[in-house]
Amino acid sequence: MKNVMLRIIPIYFLLVSTSLLAQQELSLSPSGYGSVTVPKPMKTTEKIIETAKSWVANFNQTIDYPYEVYDITSDGFKIDGHKPNAFYYRNRGEAFYHRVKYTLNVQLRETTYSIRVSIPEIYTSDVLTELRVADFFAPDGRVKDDYIDAKPSLDKSVNSIIRSFTDFMATY
Repeated sequence: MKNVMLRIIPIYFLLVSTSLLAQQELSLSPSGYGSVTVPKPMKTTEKIIETAKSWVANFNQTIDYPYEVYDITSDGFKIDGHKPNAFYYRNRGEAFYHRVKYTLNVQLRETTYSIRVSIPEIYTSDVLTELRVADFFAPDGRVKDDYIDAKPSLDKSVNSIIRSFTDFMATY
């Protein structure tokens, strides 16, 4: 019975975190991304940080760009990584794909943790651009015509990063 329970608990957390995350899809706004809150796995803070380090190494294993876990405290930590082809937009029929550097700011609470995502850098190939996600929006808050494709493709990438992170945290 104990072995069955030990197998069921990770599956339960995976289903709960996935179902909660499905309800909390992030969408880019002129001020950036909001945060999602998910149930905290039954692990010590040290084990959560160790699992987060394993996730980022695993998630970025085929990417030739640096990643790190830093600003580690008892209340949270930050993760920087890169996502190739994180978004695209079209200009005169030609698609332009961009790599982004993302930051996950993870804040630990007693029974939950929250993740806030930011995109501090955008690259074309290996060249850092001056483009910021705020540039996707007109002053009135609507998405500029040039970035109609960029917003949904970046939203999809950001949500896949968060889903991967929360699933890994719940499972391992």
